[in-house]
Amino acid sequence: MVGRYHVETYTSGGHKYYRLARSYRDENGRPRKERLVHLGRAATPEEALAALEVKLQRLYESKHYDRLVEAESDVKRLEAEIKEVWGAGLEYWHGGEVPSVEAAMYLRRVGRRRQKVTDPRRDVPRGYNVTWLPRPEHRLHVTPNIIENREPLHYEYKNYADDFEVDETKEYTSMRFWDFIASLRDLERARAAAAEARAVFEEKKRNLEKRMHELEPYVGL
Repeated sequence: MVGRYHVETYTSGGHKYYRLARSYRDENGRPRKERLVHLGRAATPEEALAALEVKLQRLYESKHYDRLVEAESDVKRLEAEIKEVWGAGLEYWHGGEVPSVEAAMYLRRVGRRRQKVTDPRRDVPRGYNVTWLPRPEHRLHVTPNIIENREPLHYEYKNYADDFEVDETKEYTSMRFWDFIASLRDLERARAAAAEARAVFEEKKRNLEKRMHELEPYVGL
């Protein structure tokens, strides 16, 4: 490295701070000074790096990390509860995954439409080649799917909302489709809160790691 490195001091807000600078001569032989990196309240790059490592460790013990863990735990808890209550409907219609409110409401609207799509040879809904039984786990030989660039037909999704009505007599509870939608909304709010907590935590972590990377080339000079 060309030039001579030294630590400068300056005062801000009544506190003393340090920064690393480099003195050198340009191509014309004139003396120049370049400020390289701020050291904060540490007098050397080594001390500054050690202080940042401590801050990074403390970040994982801070309220920001606790808030993140709690928010993501809420998401997992709500997902597990939804899958436990409406598992049969989710498995049949969504491959076991939890859909968005928008997707669930869209399929409900499609299922409620009274579309007249029939096969003139049999006078039955075209594609209706299976027996539809009350519950999805008893329905045979059918896998519903939404065909891209085509509106789903009424007969494909007519039982969608009904499949998310659960009657658990042993616990004297009855869960309706709108309970399912309310749970999905709770989950979306929890996911938004978790994403916000994750963004705050990651930003603080990224800033500390950036400062550490800036300091590393000057350690041991």
